Amino acid sequence: MFTQHARTRIVIAAPPTAVWEALSDVRNHGRWNPAVRLSPWRGEPLRAGRRAWLSLKLFKVPLIVPVLVEVAEPDRELRWAGGPWGLLRGRHYFELRELDGATELIHGERFEGLLLPLLWPLLAGELDRLYRSINEALAAHLESEQ
Repeated sequence: MFTQHARTRIVIAAPPTAVWEALSDVRNHGRWNPAVRLSPWRGEPLRAGRRAWLSLKLFKVPLIVPVLVEVAEPDRELRWAGGPWGLLRGRHYFELRELDGATELIHGERFEGLLLPLLWPLLAGELDRLYRSINEALAAHLESEQ
């Protein structure tokens, strides 16, 4: 099986609890997130094992993907997986690490699937831009509240 990994990093001048609060408050993602919306099915809480809809624009094309929340560990990690098994499946994640009152945010996605060799040359740059824009928007949102 083919695999690839997109990974970004940013240091946010806010504690992990504040970063987690913004990430897990999916109803208010529109206040800061320029690209991605995560909507739990039936308004359920964001927890491991629960399903959600992921809405995003990739190459200016709107996509809606059903995902499964794999990890929702407060102040530490949020991860979901989605996409067709075997063809192009992604595991999207946000990992939070405390750095003297600030937060190191590791944000990325691990991909696998048969379509990856064909799509990765197109996806790699677009995903890097997309994830960096999310990181910067989250940092600006949290740091403006401090």
